[in-house]
Amino acid sequence: MTVLLSSVRDALKNVDPIAIACVALAVSSYLYFSRTTTFRKPPGPRPMPLIGNMLQMPSGREWIQFTEWYKQYESDSISVLTGLDPRQPTGPIFYLNLLGKNVFVINTHRVAEQVLEKNINSYAHRPLDMVMASELYAPSHVPYRPTYCVLMSRSPTRSIGWERAVALNPGGAQHRHYRKLLSKVLNSTAVRRFRPQQQRSAEALCAAILRAPDDFLKHILKHIPAWFPGAQFKRDAQQWRADLDALAQVPFNSVKDDVASGAANPSYVGDHLSADAPLSQEDEDAVMWTAASLYTGGADTTHASLMAFVLLMCLNPAAQKRAQAEIDATVGTDRLPTLEDVPNLPYVSACVKEVLRYWTVGPIGLPHRATKDEVYDDGSYVIPAGSTVIANIWGMMHDPAVYASPY
Repeated sequence: MTVLLSSVRDALKNVDPIAIACVALAVSSYLYFSRTTTFRKPPGPRPMPLIGNMLQMPSGREWIQFTEWYKQYESDSISVLTGLDPRQPTGPIFYLNLLGKNVFVINTHRVAEQVLEKNINSYAHRPLDMVMASELYAPSHVPYRPTYCVLMSRSPTRSIGWERAVALNPGGAQHRHYRKLLSKVLNSTAVRRFRPQQQRSAEALCAAILRAPDDFLKHILKHIPAWFPGAQFKRDAQQWRADLDALAQVPFNSVKDDVASGAANPSYVGDHLSADAPLSQEDEDAVMWTAASLYTGGADTTHASLMAFVLLMCLNPAAQKRAQAEIDATVGTDRLPTLEDVPNLPYVSACVKEVLRYWTVGPIGLPHRATKDEVYDDGSYVIPAGSTVIANIWGMMHDPAVYASPY
């Protein structure tokens, strides 16, 4: 044995260390990829060794490429979901391997409903490696509120903090608590209390555009603060965290002061803070971050949709004329429409929905993470725990099988 070990040592002395490292990397990569790809998976573009499909991914507008892959692989995929005819290939889902990460892309509403909605508890989590969202780390001296900050094992640093918001929350008990708070004030019945504020905002926007129509973009964007996170992408992580904390804390503290003085208007935060029982610090943090989530989730998406509406009405004057005629016939010319008029304005409502469909503001939404292995009904495909699942919303909204003129 001693002679054998001595011979091995002598042989290794003559081997290039770089060659040893390359062999070790190749072996470990082979073992890793073998471990991650032995499950039954749907079709998808052929991966390359080690990097998978990374080089095939576009640098932007991923939803366009996803839709092209959907069309390409639909003839190779057999739907195995309940209620669908397996003889009719639909290619609703395809598979990508991104540096060993399993990624599944869903391309039809029907499959999204079957996979994501019916298994909501399995896919309510977000991927753990969303670096730009919640794992860009700031220096440890940056102030933070630990109650709801998910601390990764990377001391002495702290995450920027987006995982404290609803959309990027990693899931679990905290996420369920958030949903409960939101549902209490924003369910379909309770949300009607906020219609007067919505009406006043809509009227103020219309009046501003009427006074200065050439500045419509300025009017739409006037409520987006200059310090809104992401406005200056190249700022460092410490400043990003400070901005995010300000976005959540400044308006929350303002409403809290108004509630204490009895001057608060009806609002999501005000309703929670005005409850009979005082909130614990943990509940206050939850209200603050869900409120911040409502703003960040609605500010840029709302102004993007409004700008798209203006653009599409200019490009389609016949539709604009027909919508105006419906408003004049239903509402008259002595007042503006209100939410109570919506049931009597079917064409206007259809125009709004068409803008949201055609100009998909969140083309691929936010990715989901599978927390356990999920198998289709007949076991043809498996989505392993830890996989990333992406819903190609743009592709669904432009599916020619659903919409006669999707583009």
